[in-house]
Order: sequence, then C-alpha cells, then structure tokens
Amino acid sequence: MAQRLGTLEIPTLVLWGDSDRIVDPDYGRAYAAAIPPARFQLLTDTGHNAQMETPDQVVHAIWDGADTDFSAFAR
Repeated sequence: MAQRLGTLEIPTLVLWGDSDRIVDPDYGRAYAAAIPPARFQLLTDTGHNAQMETPDQVVHAIWDGADTDFSAFAR
C-alpha cells in the first residue's frame, strides 16, 4: 500500500479522529507520510466517522486546507 500511496501527486489532506477506536491515529500519520504532497490533521473528540461525528471540524479542516501551499511538498 505504501508504494501505491507514494505515487500520488495531488494535494492530499488526511483527516483522522483522535478517538478512533477502530484504526489508531498512527495509521493516519503513516498514510500521510507515504503520500508526498500530504498533510495530516488530527480531529479532536472524533472517532472513526468524522464526517458524521464532528462535521464542523471536517468542513473547517477542508476549508483551511484549501489554502495550503502544497508546492513545498513537490518532489
């Protein structure tokens, strides 16, 4: 999987819940680290279904991420 993620060349925002009881946030960090133009963001008081549990945080993270200068991540 890491090899496939490493081929992505599009800006990527990896959102993960800090209270995810299914998949540990360290997996999210690893996913983001495997994608060259990625940024990881941990959502507070959020479990596995962030879009349903804390939709405001998801929307704000996406909105704020839209302003990210991903050129710093260019290969």
